[in-house]
This record gives sequence, C-alpha cells and structure tokens, in this order.
Amino acid sequence: MLQKYVKQLNPRDETYVPHVDKIQVIKESYKKAALDMEEVIVYAAGGPPFVSDLIPNSEEVGKK
Repeated sequence: MLQKYVKQLNPRDETYVPHVDKIQVIKESYKKAALDMEEVIVYAAGGPPFVSDLIPNSEEVGKK
C-alpha cells in the first residue's frame, strides 16, 4: 500500500542492463590492459615504442 508513495519519494533507476553484458565489458577492459602491459614490457626490453591509453606512465616505464 505504501509502496507507491515510497517510489514517489525515492525513485529508482529502473533501467536494466543484463549482467552478461556488464561482465563482457569488464573482461574486454582487462584483456586490453593486459595486452597494453605486454607491449610496454616489450618496449622496455628494446622493442618498438608503445604508449598505452590505459597505463598513464607507459612511456616512462618503456624507456627504462
């Protein structure tokens, strides 16, 4: 009975995002970060220069 009044006072964000989609986005982000870190390590070992969007100090780390 009071539920409709509670909803008026404290509205919820009722947009639904499937959990599978959230997990997929997280997995893709981790995968990209791991690949970027691998490229930075190759750069540090004398490979081609690489600057990552996800790793803020990748250029400095790669030079060492």
